[in-house]
Amino acid sequence: MITLDSISLSEWVASHLAMLSPRMPTHTSTPYIPSLNPIVSAQLGGGLPKGWISEFGIPLTGTGRSVVADFLGYATRHHMLCLWINGHTELAIHPPAWIARGIHPERWVVANANTPIRALKTALMKRLFQLVVLDMPDHTLGIEDIAFLGMQARLNRYAVVMIRPHLLNPKSGNPWAKLRVNIHGSDDRLLIHPLKTLPCARY
Repeated sequence: MITLDSISLSEWVASHLAMLSPRMPTHTSTPYIPSLNPIVSAQLGGGLPKGWISEFGIPLTGTGRSVVADFLGYATRHHMLCLWINGHTELAIHPPAWIARGIHPERWVVANANTPIRALKTALMKRLFQLVVLDMPDHTLGIEDIAFLGMQARLNRYAVVMIRPHLLNPKSGNPWAKLRVNIHGSDDRLLIHPLKTLPCARY
């Protein structure tokens, strides 16, 4: 696992873009990134839709982020480079526990950043990362930031996951999100409630 702050992330992307890009998968037949847990994939209509934003409501308490970690596990096992941006000072990522879930650390970049779009613009406009997770407070990303993410995900066919630190409102939400899910509880009592799924992704 590579751990960076927002400034180092920008420098890392600039120095690794040319080296990593030729090793990135150029095409896959499936429009989704599945989970290591096939039951979760089925609940969400196949997995995380490539080219779209998925929005997850996961309170900071509990272990709901393990559901997202299982998507990283599948992606890194299939040679996809993944980025997790943590904007919560009170939330720590413990690499051994996550690696034990199946994440390959050499394909996983973790950044602690409060201004992710500014730090990531170069990477997000290229097909460097295949899965980008933004675990941020609500005030961190504005409407223009979300629109930029949605446009770049669509153009470059990568999946974006936005984790909100609270349960999502089932009646209103992010218009760019094609998948919306609430997750709460802990360990073997996790409850997954899809609010909006994308039955078929087309390119």
